[in-house]
Amino acid sequence: MCTSDPAAKNGLIEYVKECGIPNSVFDIGMGNGGYGNIFKSIDPNIKVIGLEIFAGYIRDDWGYSKLYDKVYIADMCNFDYTQVQVDLVIAGDVIEHVEKAQGIEVIDELKKHYKWILVAVPINNFIQGPDNQYGNIHEEHKHHWSPDEMVEATGLKYIKQIGVCGLFEWK
Repeated sequence: MCTSDPAAKNGLIEYVKECGIPNSVFDIGMGNGGYGNIFKSIDPNIKVIGLEIFAGYIRDDWGYSKLYDKVYIADMCNFDYTQVQVDLVIAGDVIEHVEKAQGIEVIDELKKHYKWILVAVPINNFIQGPDNQYGNIHEEHKHHWSPDEMVEATGLKYIKQIGVCGLFEWK
């Protein structure tokens, strides 16, 4: 599934609006470009950079060229984060797609490079297998996080439940 729970996405965006709209955003696991679309609709001048592991999602008919200023096709687990300087990182519905240890490593790496990070992960044991529609084997959920586990393992702050997801922050 190359999209997120709409209630979770809307909850995250409302939280960002409460905190203040950033000038630049790094969307990790951009899927069908939902966050890029939302941020560009808020302000077309916001710099939005995307990271996606599955090249099959980078489609002209999804309008990425209008939503993202730059797109990296790479694995978040071994990406060189020094390439991207932004105000806000969003890892929305992506950390659950790797094993727990890898998820912790990714978050630890993000914390080294960015001052404001928002992570949204399903917290209701949301089971998902590979994507049969587009052939993305990376869509499977490999770890199911609880709010307490995410806070204890990563040091992120639990903000609130948004749809089926928990919203966590590093600031």
